[in-house]
Amino acid sequence: MNKMIRLRVLKISIAFFSLILFLGLLESGLRIAGYFYSLDRIDSSLAIGSHSIIREEEGENIKLLTKDDYSILCLGDSYTYAGNVSYSETYPANLQKIFADRDLSKKYSVINGGICEYNSKQVLARLPSLIKKYKPDTVILLVGSSDRFNLAGYSFHEKGIKSLFYNLRIYKMFKIVMLNLKAKAVTWKARGRVQLSDQKSLGSVFGIDDFPIEQTRDNLITTYFDEMGLIDSYSEDQPLIEQAWYYYNSGEKQEAIRICEEALNFDSNSVETLCNLAYFYYYVEEKFRHSPPYSCLDEKKIQMAETVYNKAFQIEPNSEFISYHLAHFYYVVGEDHLYRHKYDLAVEFLLEAIKLDPSFYVPYYLLARSQEFQSKYDANYIVELFRRMVKNNPGLKKNKLFVKYFSFFQNREAWEEGINKQLGHNLEGIINLCQKKSIKIIIQNYPYPYAAANKALKSIALEYSLSFVDNKAVFKPLVESKGWETYFHFYNGEHCSAEGYQIMAENVYSVFAGEGILREQ
Repeated sequence: MNKMIRLRVLKISIAFFSLILFLGLLESGLRIAGYFYSLDRIDSSLAIGSHSIIREEEGENIKLLTKDDYSILCLGDSYTYAGNVSYSETYPANLQKIFADRDLSKKYSVINGGICEYNSKQVLARLPSLIKKYKPDTVILLVGSSDRFNLAGYSFHEKGIKSLFYNLRIYKMFKIVMLNLKAKAVTWKARGRVQLSDQKSLGSVFGIDDFPIEQTRDNLITTYFDEMGLIDSYSEDQPLIEQAWYYYNSGEKQEAIRICEEALNFDSNSVETLCNLAYFYYYVEEKFRHSPPYSCLDEKKIQMAETVYNKAFQIEPNSEFISYHLAHFYYVVGEDHLYRHKYDLAVEFLLEAIKLDPSFYVPYYLLARSQEFQSKYDANYIVELFRRMVKNNPGLKKNKLFVKYFSFFQNREAWEEGINKQLGHNLEGIINLCQKKSIKIIIQNYPYPYAAANKALKSIALEYSLSFVDNKAVFKPLVESKGWETYFHFYNGEHCSAEGYQIMAENVYSVFAGEGILREQ
């Protein structure tokens, strides 16, 4: 009997150690593969989902590159994407114009690879797929200002064995496989018309860059708006709400409002009509955002919209359709208050948006920014509100995004210290990947005084002896001479105006010209 037990224990031990050996060899193999391929075989655009769209593709300006073209990839955040101006006024587009106006032996193709609010971790995760697609000769990098507020990819609260486990290549491979399967499931589910009453469609799927790709309340209601935005014809037998959208899409907002109010005379309990009426009251998006994107300059319109939403809630207090609408309302009004520097109001509206849609990442990012610039609501206020949310909904403990920002507001100083260190590591990763591919890299700093980001960018440029564009130094005397409003946008004062982006393009071109890069072609 003892012999049989010993034999069984021996077999189990051999099986266990064989498994450990196999996993060890697999881990080693994955690390070696990662070293040689640098994640080239990972299609990060799938994980990023809709956020993979870059500005030049959006503007339909991508031209087929030939082997004789000199390709320049501009990497970064909203300073590169520049959503506050038209595409033609961005610094990459201006740089393209400067090259086109010169009599050069090669054709220079400038690609705008910026995405608003991206941090350095996300840019690093996305870079391999961009290199594979565009094969750039030069990369121009400007990133880091969003790292302190956009926590995608950061997890300093994880330490010890748990952190060690998460860094295993086996775990990461399994995670990527599962995320891609989930992403495909979400894609298949989203192919049909969105069912706004389907609560189960809300999930928590994250891409490899840690951005959520799940169907949140906000992107479900945005899908509804997109569908209504396609209504471009009018007929007498159309439902009144579709007639209203026809006029709204034609730019006749007041007529759309009149039709909604008329429809309520027939059915005062129609929550769809009420919600669309509220939307027409407050939401006016201007092309290219040359002027404020929302009509929130008029506080009365905000109050009118909120009153209509409350009336809809009284009729159907458990309606998901109303929740989708109201979450979007709180988010866009909160964002608008932030950019008008009404930070305390921004905090109030963004917290309401998070309570209704805790899986949507943008309100968290905007909340972190708003809270820093106001004095009415300290971090403890937000922490206590998050605690109450968890008490009312224990499932939030599994919401990765919510938990991360909960931890951030509990110990913001420690998070920011860790983020500043990680920013340097991410910049090194971007540089090393470019150098491995024999891609020249040019580093810029921000014209705006983002102290931590500008310090990190200048330090890394000096450490690696890279070409450096000192936008901050160039802009300082210009602003002192002609005023802040000349070079920075009147609505969002942190970002450049069209004139400012033109100066940035000229600064970058001067590096190409001054360092002989053009003469070498």
